[in-house]
Amino acid sequence: MNLELLQQPAVLAKYSWLILIAAVLALLFLIGVLYARAWGKPTYQQAPNSRIAVQIESSFKRSDRFSGFIDDRSSASVVIIEFPAENYDQIKTLGQNPEALAEQGVRNVKTAELPGRSGDYVYLTGTQKTPLVDYEKFILIFRERNVAAMITANVPDAALAARAITRGDIEAILASAKVLDRDGETIKLFELSYLGPFVEDLSLMGSTKGYRLAKDPSPERDAGDLSPFFLVAPSLHKVPVSDLEASARKAFQSIDKFQNYVVSAEAPIAVSGMRGMETIGEASEAQSGQVAGLYQVFLAPEGGGYFRLVGMAPLCQFADYLPEFRRMTQSFRSLQ
Repeated sequence: MNLELLQQPAVLAKYSWLILIAAVLALLFLIGVLYARAWGKPTYQQAPNSRIAVQIESSFKRSDRFSGFIDDRSSASVVIIEFPAENYDQIKTLGQNPEALAEQGVRNVKTAELPGRSGDYVYLTGTQKTPLVDYEKFILIFRERNVAAMITANVPDAALAARAITRGDIEAILASAKVLDRDGETIKLFELSYLGPFVEDLSLMGSTKGYRLAKDPSPERDAGDLSPFFLVAPSLHKVPVSDLEASARKAFQSIDKFQNYVVSAEAPIAVSGMRGMETIGEASEAQSGQVAGLYQVFLAPEGGGYFRLVGMAPLCQFADYLPEFRRMTQSFRSLQ
């Protein structure tokens, strides 16, 4: 009798167990790999005052100064601005208007594809030099559900050079952006208890707040003519201001949409317990050439960062509005 035939079921049974054990081990290994990948992936965080969430590393903390996040390691910031969906077609042309971006100090603008992103979007890159830090800019403009959004990542050149963060890290954050059903927590940075003849200009989005005249005394003026205006702009970081006077002077020389700055007076000032510098001068509006009087107070809170309070008016009206700008400034209170 051929004994091999009798032994074959036993042999098969032995190898079946080995095959089963190998299959189970392989499955456990695969589960472990997938779990490790999921565990190592950044989690979604929702920006304050926003419906937008992004997949972002834990080193990025929700900002208490704007809608977005700041990275503890690299000082990179991710700033989120939302608009009604119907504004998308206008916003997405931003890259086609380099002059408008140049007025904000953003240059070398390029349109690119964003790896990992699909749908209705525009992706731009550029550079920006500021009085304190030079940045690489990464801008995603997209439309999703009933929201149009612009997400801007500001990355210090030094952080990229030191590889504290990479271009790939930033692009992965932008590619992950999605719109949620509800706003994140509400954060208010400051308040003005006195507005005088001004009201908040709700067309200005983001952390910077603007205030226009409640009633324009010159209704027949041309649309391009300068009108009295006041704005409050917080910094996007909390880096301590080491040289208040120099920082205030640089900030005055970089007030948007003006050129040929002339300083006529500057002096220390205190507002709500914060040290600051008051600067008064004039400059010409870049497009029209109209000369304006400019008022700036640069405040440095103890916790770091700064606030810029700026008032502007046609030079012929500046003396009338300067007292109002000063009253508004003295009513300013930081809520952080």
